Amino acid sequence: MSDSRRVYRAINQAVKQLYPDEPQGNLARHLNTLAGMVTGIVLGKSCQLPKLAHKAPDATLAESRHKRFGRWVQNDAITPQVYFLPFVEALLIGLARVRPLTFVMDGSEVAQGCLALVVSVLYGHRALPAPAPPSGACRLGRGQGQKKPFSGRNACAFAAPDSGPGAAGDRSHVFGR
Repeated sequence: MSDSRRVYRAINQAVKQLYPDEPQGNLARHLNTLAGMVTGIVLGKSCQLPKLAHKAPDATLAESRHKRFGRWVQNDAITPQVYFLPFVEALLIGLARVRPLTFVMDGSEVAQGCLALVVSVLYGHRALPAPAPPSGACRLGRGQGQKKPFSGRNACAFAAPDSGPGAAGDRSHVFGR
């Protein structure tokens, strides 16, 4: 068995363990695609879809995988609550057991006056983006007016009770409990 198949199988198993019931139908298919993308990120050390497609194990051509990954990313049925938050919660809880969590906030104005506020967890010289709870985020071409910003208090829900989470960024703030 190739290394990419072994990594894919381990990731796919870990993904499915976070769901209470065995995923069926479209959910199972979407999770397989997600596992393929994560495998591509791990092995390819890149987040660009063409590079992911070359590293993901599959019997199809890399170009077909690239198109499938692109359709998955653009699919409105792929929601953070179903496909991302279960993993983020497990990751943050695990990281908080090892050491106190430090959050970094970075805000930048992007297309059509939207504000992109990224909250990341500092871990081992890397900033791991932590997604904010959905708040009707501004999407390109679908301006929806003023949006509610991410609250640092939501991020603190994942911190270990005795860790005293802190944050650093453009304006350093320590989030209260």
